Amino acid sequence: MMEMMQSFSEDGDDAPPSSSEDLIDPEGMRELASAMGEGVRFVSATPASDSSGSMGYTALFEYDDISRVRINPMLGAPTDEEESADSDAVTFGFDRGGRPRLTISIQQSGENEDESDEYEEQSPEEAAMMASMMKPFLGGMAFSVAVKIDSGIHSTDASYVDGDTVTIMDFQMDKILDNEKLFSKVVASSSVSEKDIQKELAAAGVRIEAKDTVTVDFR
Repeated sequence: MMEMMQSFSEDGDDAPPSSSEDLIDPEGMRELASAMGEGVRFVSATPASDSSGSMGYTALFEYDDISRVRINPMLGAPTDEEESADSDAVTFGFDRGGRPRLTISIQQSGENEDESDEYEEQSPEEAAMMASMMKPFLGGMAFSVAVKIDSGIHSTDASYVDGDTVTIMDFQMDKILDNEKLFSKVVASSSVSEKDIQKELAAAGVRIEAKDTVTVDFR
């Protein structure tokens, strides 16, 4: 998370996009599709229509085999270093069986990391300073990962279920901007899936699945 915040600061001299259309980069979307797994293809992108003035777009991808798909909500976000598609990735398994079952695996922060890798932890003062600098840029920032089952859900052990939709992550920055302590923690963290801040994020209304594996049985 810190790397992403710093990159916003470093890119501050670039001309900001003036419309949702300016945000759409077809070549970048094709590269993103490739990073999401074998057989994933970029289909189209539609600019968002928001009377509030917010900018964004909806990108449509298609795939041949969901078991080859991996999703990282931070892929495509600005970073100092190229994001790994396997970092904090969400992957899938599918068993057609008697009752179709989707298995969703969530690579939580800190798993399978090289113990020799060191994360340069920010001091409380540094985190507070960075948080103060970044606040004006982060209002309205949001990212989410959710799976909708068209046939409906028979049963699931997911923590966040709404009708036929399972939410793996629903992170809206506006929900924590006014919480100075929590916001500073998020800015300083290596990932929003760090278990030591998940409870505080949940209390603030940010939904992040804490289980490593979730199963969904179809109707």
